[in-house]
Amino acid sequence: DDMNDDNDDIIKFKEVNSLEEKNKELKNLKNKDFSFYIISFKPEKETKLCFIDTKEQFDEFIIEISKYDEIAVDLEHHSKESYLGITCLIQISTRDADYILDAIKLHQYLNKLNLIFTDPKILKVFHGADYDIMWLQRDFGVYVVNMFDTGRASRILSYESFALKYLLLKFCDFETDKSYQLADWRVRPLTEGMIKYARSDTHFLLYIYDNLKKELISKSFENGDSGIFLFYKMCLKQSSEICLQ
Repeated sequence: DDMNDDNDDIIKFKEVNSLEEKNKELKNLKNKDFSFYIISFKPEKETKLCFIDTKEQFDEFIIEISKYDEIAVDLEHHSKESYLGITCLIQISTRDADYILDAIKLHQYLNKLNLIFTDPKILKVFHGADYDIMWLQRDFGVYVVNMFDTGRASRILSYESFALKYLLLKFCDFETDKSYQLADWRVRPLTEGMIKYARSDTHFLLYIYDNLKKELISKSFENGDSGIFLFYKMCLKQSSEICLQ
């Protein structure tokens, strides 16, 4: 799936079914700088889901997640009957699995996320990260380096809506149930509906990132940019400014 014929020799976008397929192709590729992959998302029922609420599980999770160079992240926060509010869940997805971390039970250990979140070699994809960045710093002393905010990308691309709900529908044909937006995320055990909602916030996000990256780079070429990736870099710059709050 080449972007267009004029740029055929410069840049290629290709759709693949898995991370393994992408890595296999990259091994045989001479010019990796201008080759981009859109990796199809797996249906939720075919994707591993892990709920993590013990130190042992969390330590294993850190080792597992460090193998990836791109992850999707979201937080569920509760602020009713509370002055500052509390981060209750952290959802993290790779191309292969979805993880839900119990941020209440794991509170004293979550600073260890800095091993991943401050690693500049690992891209963290968030949507509308302004509050998430603030909560991670405030509650756990966790900082984020190398972030792509899909909400900022939506604005740069002048979409009709900047909501995650819109992106899920546009790229994944997935309708999210926003009735859980104001749920009490302190409740344990979480209901099946709450888990499904929390999971959907990151499950599709890396695929959405791939598509937004393609559109940002395409927009750069349409504006006479021959490989500087102006709009993609603009999104990374705006995202890094959020991280510096």
